[in-house]
Amino acid sequence: MKKIILIIATLYVGALSVLAQEGRIKKADKLYDRLAYAEAVEYYNSILEQGVDSSRIAAKMANCYYEMRDPVNAEKWYAIVVKNQPVPQDYFKYAETLKGNGKYAKAATFMAKYNGLDASDSRALAHVQNENYHVEMSEISERFTLRNEQNNSKKADFSPAYYGDKIVFVSNRDLLGTGVKRQHKWNNEPFLNLFVANLGENGKLQGIAPFSEKVNTKFHEGPVVFTEDMKTMYFTRNNFLNGKKNKSSDDIVKLKMYVSTKTDLGWSDPVDFPYNGDEYSVGHPTLSPDAKTLYFTSDMPGGYGGTDIWMCKMEGTSWSKPINLGETWNTEGNEMFPFMHKDGSFYYSSDGLLGLGGLDIFECRAGSNGMNPPENLKAPVNSSKDDFGFIANSEKTEGYLSSNRVGGKGDDDIYHFIMDDIIPLTISGVVVNADDNMIPLEGARVRLIDAYDAVIKSEKMDPEGEFQFELDPEHCGYKIQIDNGSGWSDYAYKNAPCDMEEGDIGLGDIPLEQMKWSATGIVREKGSNDPIQGFNITLVDKATGEEEMKLTAADGLVQYPLIENTDYEMRFEKQGYFGKTGKFSTVGMEPGVIKLERYIDLTFEKIEIGKAIKIENIYYDYDKSFIRDDAAVELNKIVQLLNDNPTIKVEMGSHTDARGSDAYNLKLSKRRAKSAMEYIISQGVAEERMSWKGYGETILINECTNGVKCDDASHEANRRTEFKVVGFIEGLQK
Repeated sequence: MKKIILIIATLYVGALSVLAQEGRIKKADKLYDRLAYAEAVEYYNSILEQGVDSSRIAAKMANCYYEMRDPVNAEKWYAIVVKNQPVPQDYFKYAETLKGNGKYAKAATFMAKYNGLDASDSRALAHVQNENYHVEMSEISERFTLRNEQNNSKKADFSPAYYGDKIVFVSNRDLLGTGVKRQHKWNNEPFLNLFVANLGENGKLQGIAPFSEKVNTKFHEGPVVFTEDMKTMYFTRNNFLNGKKNKSSDDIVKLKMYVSTKTDLGWSDPVDFPYNGDEYSVGHPTLSPDAKTLYFTSDMPGGYGGTDIWMCKMEGTSWSKPINLGETWNTEGNEMFPFMHKDGSFYYSSDGLLGLGGLDIFECRAGSNGMNPPENLKAPVNSSKDDFGFIANSEKTEGYLSSNRVGGKGDDDIYHFIMDDIIPLTISGVVVNADDNMIPLEGARVRLIDAYDAVIKSEKMDPEGEFQFELDPEHCGYKIQIDNGSGWSDYAYKNAPCDMEEGDIGLGDIPLEQMKWSATGIVREKGSNDPIQGFNITLVDKATGEEEMKLTAADGLVQYPLIENTDYEMRFEKQGYFGKTGKFSTVGMEPGVIKLERYIDLTFEKIEIGKAIKIENIYYDYDKSFIRDDAAVELNKIVQLLNDNPTIKVEMGSHTDARGSDAYNLKLSKRRAKSAMEYIISQGVAEERMSWKGYGETILINECTNGVKCDDASHEANRRTEFKVVGFIEGLQK
């Protein structure tokens, strides 16, 4: 009996131990979900000490260290994760972590694995297409000389901003020498505040003191930007105003941007930036030289990834609605810490563009049409760690940046740099008509392309046929492309200026045949009208079946040479967008240019799962569900859309007006939706791609609800059919 009691007691104690472990795991998971990563790590480590299988919590531990920007510990845990049951993002984060530790060859292996699982991610694709990119980026540029600031603390010091002849920066050093350390649960570090410093000899930061008490609170503050007259400041702070802390629906205190003005009594009480929100963060402000454009970082809806760079324009006395800078500058990753120089050049940090690891600093030089595409500033500005918070003085002779690179004094340090002027090289030439006694070919176009196939500058030839571009002697890979109206073609010097002798480059006369037949147009995004890069466009000769495929560049340009008396079909495809097919012809056409917009709508809409899209001009007779002739014409357009996008599944949804009972209208709408679906299936669309739903009068688009008198036209507007993408054929996604 004693043995039986002992066995039962042992089992009972063991069960209690298991329950205690499960309770601690739940507690740790709850902290993890609340983004309290430092506390979560402590709990997970205590669980491991109890003998719990590490594979159970490896993914959580890895992600905690990843979010805490600790690549050394993150690498250890991701190595366990990828050996068990990783999801695609685990391969990506492991690769990024390896980059952060300078292990680029191994990172490339896991980035390729991720690309094989998710070919839609531009970050992975860029790595796969440029495996050795880090070699050139790691070469120390003579353009910058860096020095760690002597007055950095053992904590975080970062994101300096010019404030007249002073610098204001962000730090979690001891605010007032009190030793009080309120800690943020994300990383168990003190909260951030703004500090001000004098500019000493050789740019040294001296006399450091806390900034205004009206600005610094018990939560995070910074980064900041000041207007040139130093009378207005825009700064970042946790969602905390007038003593009240606000949280999102998932219990997270987001970041907001605030505005304060300087009076005789000091800085005013901050006020909300009008486009702040409780459900997303807004911060990291910078201003254009004329203070009429405000750039900032946000993860508000409508972006491309984690955080994006957005801008607002000053309209009268208020800011316009935020505009996303677009996919040339933003990625699926994080773009943040923008800075605009007085010469119009733009700097920001990204972990989504090709870089050495963590956040890298990118430069967008001011061009004739605004900011040119971003260029990585390479080493020593960038390292395998986080590099951000770049600013430069008016003359661009010196400035500051922030980094948590190896060898620093604290978590993040401020670095002072000397910036040497670059004397550009020029490349020039004259485009002439090869068939007409070498006469200058007016109207031809020439453009300069960089190593990443980004268009740096484009010119249309003047009557003399001349062009000239400036080259940065520190960058290899420039090339000249020339178009005579029949399409862009490369012209020599594909590695300029690195394979050139010193001095300017003169190409002399460049003979080019006169254009005959061609097709051209700009592919744009519906709504924003921004050009779309990377659209796959296939030109089909209808007589021979021959196909030629091209991808649009950053300017969205599609351009093909054509032959006479030929019928063509053109297919447009890009993952994440609705594709389409169009037709045009050179039959009976004199030599010249076909503007594709005359034949094909070159605006393309993003595919959003669940977004209702109205089918224009499809209506039903009152109380009827049969397909009218005019409705059949419109439904045939949906048939064409489904044929052009063979991977999507759609739902046909039908709506009625409010006349009749609710129950009857629901039944009527179901019959209408079903009849629309059956019509589309009758045109050859596979049944498994179609579904239907009737909504009755539950979603009216005007005020004509029960008891409201409306004319027939107003009621007819509610009798409509819509479709929405509800998924993709298993294993396929366009």
